[in-house]
Amino acid sequence: MKDLYSKYIAHKKEQTFAEYFKNFKNKENPLGRVYLERLEDTVKRGIVTDWRKIMKVKRTIETEVESFELGDVITFKLKDDEKVQAKAVQKTDEGMLFLTVDCLKDKYQMFKYKVGAMEINYFNSDLRHALNGEILDRFPEEIRSRMVGMRIGNTDTFDLLRIPTEKEIFGENPWGMKESDTVEQFKGMKNCRNRIAYQGSKTGTWEWYWLQNRVEGIASYFTSVTATGNANHNSVSDSCGIRPVFLLS
Repeated sequence: MKDLYSKYIAHKKEQTFAEYFKNFKNKENPLGRVYLERLEDTVKRGIVTDWRKIMKVKRTIETEVESFELGDVITFKLKDDEKVQAKAVQKTDEGMLFLTVDCLKDKYQMFKYKVGAMEINYFNSDLRHALNGEILDRFPEEIRSRMVGMRIGNTDTFDLLRIPTEKEIFGENPWGMKESDTVEQFKGMKNCRNRIAYQGSKTGTWEWYWLQNRVEGIASYFTSVTATGNANHNSVSDSCGIRPVFLLS
């Protein structure tokens, strides 16, 4: 139909779109006659005047803003030139939570070394310390200057970067330790496609990525999201992708 309208635009005779439809229908495309008749009828009744008024367009525009809305996507480069996109997924009293659209290009272990007597949880993990150390150091100043600390679990510690919890992604805890009723699923995560992430924005490879929750009853396993957007779990020594979460004022 888009080609049909292009032909009409190219046609030099003075005739209405409905008249052109009639000629096209009779001479060029008898198989599309029923559909064309219905569209022609909408033109005659004044519902539309041409094909451009029938199409629905979802358009992304770039603009400068002082505040964020749910669904906003920001794009920036880390200091090593890795391109990152992050989407606004939850509004809080302190600002807007953003989740990276894809994983960062590097994989990380939840724990790199033997844990010993230390309690195995996200708070004590090597991944958490990497997020708020070497990974945070890669973020540009224009993002870091607007970051607000986020409370980690029930502790009195606030981090500038973290990873999502199982409930924030799935709306429930199919594998991990149960979360508070106050924890809400991130906007868009009911759609499986939004739970799927690439290993870096340009690789074209879907990636498993870490979540904060330790698996219920198994200390050495943490929850994760599979390359197909489903709930699963991995050993703490496995290397998985990460989708950082951060709060902007």
